[in-house]
Amino acid sequence: MRILELLGEKIAKSSIFEMAFDRKDVEAKITSLSEPITEHLIKVLKWEDDTDKHKHLRDIDGWLYKVQRLKLRKNRKPTSHEYFEWLFTDVVQDEITLNRWIKGMHQYSTLPVSREDQEVFDIIKAIYYKVSFDLETNSFDTITNYYNFESKE
Repeated sequence: MRILELLGEKIAKSSIFEMAFDRKDVEAKITSLSEPITEHLIKVLKWEDDTDKHKHLRDIDGWLYKVQRLKLRKNRKPTSHEYFEWLFTDVVQDEITLNRWIKGMHQYSTLPVSREDQEVFDIIKAIYYKVSFDLETNSFDTITNYYNFESKE
């Protein structure tokens, strides 16, 4: 009996068992995933941290794969506009919000800064804009396709 329970849990967690959700549920799931995605984007764009950079990028990929698997009722995907709104507009909002977010990340204050806050905001906005189109068409692969994270330019 325990084997059947474990097998059932494994199947329920797999991508084979995809569920469709109401629009408000998908929006809530994407918005909640956007917060750690954005925080990790800030970490890799704002500070020089070669020790954790690749881990942060892998984490971002994992969260965006989850976003890409979410479906609306009737097997529909959100539009690129909805993805952008839920990933960026609802969470980051504007430069002031991002600046406050960065200021709250005290644990990184000892690392060398690689970009100014405005540049970080502009890059994150551009990344989310491009990612939103690929999420809609189910063609997101990896975050490194949208920006050269190895470059400081």
